[in-house]
Amino acid sequence: MRYVLNLVDCKVKFTHAGHGTANVREIGEPFVAPLVADLGHKNIFMFRDPIDTAVSLYFQLHKTDLAPSSDAYAEKFEKLKSLGRLPPKEIDDFVLHPIWGVEQICKFNRTWLDLFNQDGSGLVIEYESAKADPETTIRSLLAFVGVHGFDPADIATRSNFDAMRALELTGTGKHLGLHGMRDNDPASSKVRRGVIGGYREHLSKETIVKAKALSSAYGFAGSRLHQP
Repeated sequence: MRYVLNLVDCKVKFTHAGHGTANVREIGEPFVAPLVADLGHKNIFMFRDPIDTAVSLYFQLHKTDLAPSSDAYAEKFEKLKSLGRLPPKEIDDFVLHPIWGVEQICKFNRTWLDLFNQDGSGLVIEYESAKADPETTIRSLLAFVGVHGFDPADIATRSNFDAMRALELTGTGKHLGLHGMRDNDPASSKVRRGVIGGYREHLSKETIVKAKALSSAYGFAGSRLHQP
């Protein structure tokens, strides 16, 4: 979605609402409440299956943000170590961890979704729906931000997974957060795989059962919402 808005020259602020991993100040902070003070005139919230999100976060942390070659690695590592919050090295432990894993992601998503539902403002985008029908999602996105004169089908083609991967590998997408590979490791790329349900290839059956139970308790069944 960041790349889509860039293609149509729409300037917006992107944020993890105080829970990013690139920023030393934000990394490893437990979710408490949404940063409503950071909301703008128009707001878009995008979320994904919490289990897939947790797996993606695992790779983002261990392959990029806490890779020894990354910016501010020592500062991030020392902060997390001093707080007793170093992320688990084993992916199953990571996904079930109360700070880093599925539960934290569910709290974050649930709170923001409830907030948007209460005031009726903003646009909510499900990653899985966008993946299944990018043209419709892009049409809704452009209408919401008030951008006209672009063909959603063309934008969908120009912003597909392969196009973004190629952009990242050329090193020309860093302004979009496409930082490229580290140490020739494909798992360190921002555009890594984008597979729906890809967590099944990384987690044990026991971990998946526990992670699904956590997700369900907060109202998530994959990307589809139900009442917790």
